[in-house]
Amino acid sequence: MYSSSKQFAHAAAAASAGTSPLSYRPAAPKSGGSNGHLHPSSDSNNNNNNNNNNGSNNNHHHKNGHSSSSSTSSSRWSFSSSSKTTSPHFLFGNRRHHHNHNPHRRSLISFNSKHLWIGGLLLFCLVLVYVVVVIVVTQLHDMPSSLPFHDMSIHYNYNSNNNNNNNNDNNNHGGMKSLSQLQQESLQVAQLQEQQHQRQIQDHGSTKEEQEEMNGKDDQKKNKRRRRRGRRFKDSKNNHESNITNSNNNKNNNNNNKVDQQPPKQQQRKEKYNPFRMYNLSIGMDNGIQPQILQPIATAADEHLHQLYKEAAALENYDPPLTQHPTPDHVLTAYLEPPNFDEWDQQPLPVRRHAQSSSSSSSQLNKVTYTRVRSCRKLTQQWPVDDTPAQHDPFLPWIHDVFPTADGKFVQFVAQNKRRCRTGTGKLNETDIMMFMQPQVALFQHVSVKRLPNFGENNITSSSSTSDAKPNNHHDQSPSQTRYRLSNHAEADADGIATRFICRFKPTMQETLSVFNFDYDWTSYRKRYKNTFAKDDGGIKSIHTSQLLFQCPIPENLQEAIRTGAAVQHDWATVFVDLIPIRTPPRYGSPVQYLQPRYAEFTAKDPKLVFDPIKAWGREHVLPAIEHSGRWENIPICLPSLMQYENQTIADVPIKPQERQVKHRLVSCIWASAGYNTRGNRFAINDGQRRLLEWIAYNKVIGFDHFYLYDNSGAFADSTTSLKPIADLFPNDVTYVPWPSQICNNRPNNVDSPGERSSQYAAEASCRLRFGPHVQWIGQFDMDEYLVPMGKHETITSLLDELEQEDTRIISFGSWRAWPRRAFINDIVPINDPGICWHNEVCFDLSIPTNVTMLQAYNCDRQPPGQKNEVMPAEKQVYRTDYVTHHFIHYSAVTKLSEKNRSEYEAEGIQWRFRAFPDPRQRFGDEQTEALMLHAKAVAVQDTAGYQRMCSIENLQLPRRKQGLCRLGVPWPSGEWPQDPQNPPLRGTPEGYAYNCYVNPHIEQVLVPRLEQELQRHSLPRLL
Repeated sequence: MYSSSKQFAHAAAAASAGTSPLSYRPAAPKSGGSNGHLHPSSDSNNNNNNNNNNGSNNNHHHKNGHSSSSSTSSSRWSFSSSSKTTSPHFLFGNRRHHHNHNPHRRSLISFNSKHLWIGGLLLFCLVLVYVVVVIVVTQLHDMPSSLPFHDMSIHYNYNSNNNNNNNNDNNNHGGMKSLSQLQQESLQVAQLQEQQHQRQIQDHGSTKEEQEEMNGKDDQKKNKRRRRRGRRFKDSKNNHESNITNSNNNKNNNNNNKVDQQPPKQQQRKEKYNPFRMYNLSIGMDNGIQPQILQPIATAADEHLHQLYKEAAALENYDPPLTQHPTPDHVLTAYLEPPNFDEWDQQPLPVRRHAQSSSSSSSQLNKVTYTRVRSCRKLTQQWPVDDTPAQHDPFLPWIHDVFPTADGKFVQFVAQNKRRCRTGTGKLNETDIMMFMQPQVALFQHVSVKRLPNFGENNITSSSSTSDAKPNNHHDQSPSQTRYRLSNHAEADADGIATRFICRFKPTMQETLSVFNFDYDWTSYRKRYKNTFAKDDGGIKSIHTSQLLFQCPIPENLQEAIRTGAAVQHDWATVFVDLIPIRTPPRYGSPVQYLQPRYAEFTAKDPKLVFDPIKAWGREHVLPAIEHSGRWENIPICLPSLMQYENQTIADVPIKPQERQVKHRLVSCIWASAGYNTRGNRFAINDGQRRLLEWIAYNKVIGFDHFYLYDNSGAFADSTTSLKPIADLFPNDVTYVPWPSQICNNRPNNVDSPGERSSQYAAEASCRLRFGPHVQWIGQFDMDEYLVPMGKHETITSLLDELEQEDTRIISFGSWRAWPRRAFINDIVPINDPGICWHNEVCFDLSIPTNVTMLQAYNCDRQPPGQKNEVMPAEKQVYRTDYVTHHFIHYSAVTKLSEKNRSEYEAEGIQWRFRAFPDPRQRFGDEQTEALMLHAKAVAVQDTAGYQRMCSIENLQLPRRKQGLCRLGVPWPSGEWPQDPQNPPLRGTPEGYAYNCYVNPHIEQVLVPRLEQELQRHSLPRLL
């Protein structure tokens, strides 16, 4: 995982290898044939610099005609290559140039030129002396104190650019450099750092906890720039033999182009001089990593099978010829209709041109077929998520999963909001993308429509004759001539009051209108949001608008065949649905401008804030015929979820469709991968198989009876390594769902265009909607989060009994990272490479021995039990599936209670509140008597940089904002916990490590032994 970082470690210092003249001037865009950088080089380059530094730059002059050579001590000035010819007047500029601008100064310049030469030389000498004094003072100030660690020396290695002349000069001088050369190199390094800072293009930031760490390092960062000069000067003198080879120079020059493409200075000061972090933030998610494999290939037969799996995985995204499809007449197809944004500002909204010229409109639709979608069992693997047509026609929903409900009455769609993927408004300037993706917003907002049966082309502009026609059975309409007109609530059909899609079923060609799982505008109002969507904001902070959840009602004559699985033959569907979006502009502004009649009491009272559909759409806006509209076509309706994934047979299907079949009491929905990159591509995690094995075994001990595993391993480059070998160890306890879709934005949360983990969000929604109707409780935890029963509870199920008695339907637990204990990690091997550490301090690769469980190693929480809720940055929940309508990773975003209007709300016996959250039936768990959560998040190599300094007792004597954050767990002795954990006394081990966390006795004495016993039954030989 270090190869790419090593390759990039000196990319920022790989400067121009040309021999063009050099001149002092402010940092400016590149000129000539060079890239505008100068880095510490060997004797040959330095000699070239000394011989050619009299080149002139006529474009940069200062008052009195002086050039910037008098300001060499300032970090705001940098060396830059120039294509200008040399001149003996480089300190004065071009006389003719000055004469043209101010002829009165010509004689003064001629008369004083000799004096100015002498003055400039004296000033240069004074600056040089000042630099030497600063270097000596900083070296004395920065000498390591008597800290209790075995190695307090900090190594700073930088590589200089070499060419053939460098090697010759080094040989002639015995590899040594003169003092003046070393001083000049030190100054050049400092100037190069500032130039890199000005050239950054990539937006970057840190996670919430990184910001906390950064607050403790701000003042240190201010002084380290000066210290680096002295340290690098000393290092270049003692470690000159570490210069990189010509081959490494070529790699650095290639990587240097990536630095050149990054934007100017950004918000996070932590990244100011860190090109290594910049580079990792720019890596795309499709690069992937190589995960650790706990079950290596042992035989030639296994290797052959592995190759077959690899080839099969490659075919999942390959569209074979139409003749290989099981139903050539029903191939998944997307018809793309280009949106016309110019019509959005017109009122009433013009009828789309397809309705007026239907004879030629079909040719205006682009057709995209997906012949690879041909298996119900592999539907989540073959579905076009990463190559969705929604990126070309944003009115098409970005579908991640589709399946029938267990009762056979609806087809459930799980889609994501594609507009949230690119929301940068700063340097990234993704405004154009957000504007183009506006139709994705409209899909969340309901429209009202009225059917026009037997509607002919001659009636395209007149609907009065059919405005009162009402079909007898909307679900069984034969829509060969049925059209739809936009209307208000009062005129709409009963099932068309709040809809967005026309659903057409094949082969019967019956049509229904879609329904939302919940009302998005009403939820925004109950959360007290000013708006549901904003035109210039991607809405990334609105968690309930991440997933687009809606259903298509299934005609009654098809429901039984779909419910019992009879509609699927040989792993492929015989019933399909077309999805036709109703295309209207999005509504921005107040969420109560157009509430459906159920919530009419809270519709805006100010006429200026109310959306008027008659004014916006008119009374005669007829939608185009389906054949002339952009749409999804031939979406397969596969088996209900239990039949598809849990081998349920027809004999096990309930006789009555409305009967709820509950199979499990407490389950987990988990989205995981064998290996992946964390947010911002900070570091790679490749221990997914090991962690999942321990995590499943542990949760079985505390009362979870089933696990729905959405395996995201296929989203990365090596999709042949997965979590399935671990799932196979628990055949009766784990339902395995391949989920290879990539997340659309892996950036941190607090930067321009923040991250959007679309794949994870869709996986959670899919799990809850697919399997939630068959379970009572879902515990939403990642595989590095351990729910710990406390007090009298040996398992979580006994706690659930109490929650059900008190009618608590959501229970939350504080989330705060625990530290791995120093005694339970592998031996520390110091790493001195800034390209790996992202810092100029020693780091190491923190790993846990295979004979120690993650639970035991990380049993060192930063707060004693009972105090985490006071300072927690996030939470995780266990919730009832029949109560939570929409859950988003950490929070219950929509509940049955929050969906109710005022009269329905008060009928529950609860006093009406204008803000529905937190839900009255939700509370936090008591960490001492009920349960708590231990967050065993992996520690990145980069986060261990400076551990020697930050983990010492002496470090605690500094102000809190200067201490940094020690990520090695040094537990307080049992019985000696401080009374105020937020302000602990200065205490630590005899070796000088400061106490910083607390061991949970219940985990150590009860749960760890029980976990080890469970692992003995399921573990791989390599683990225990």
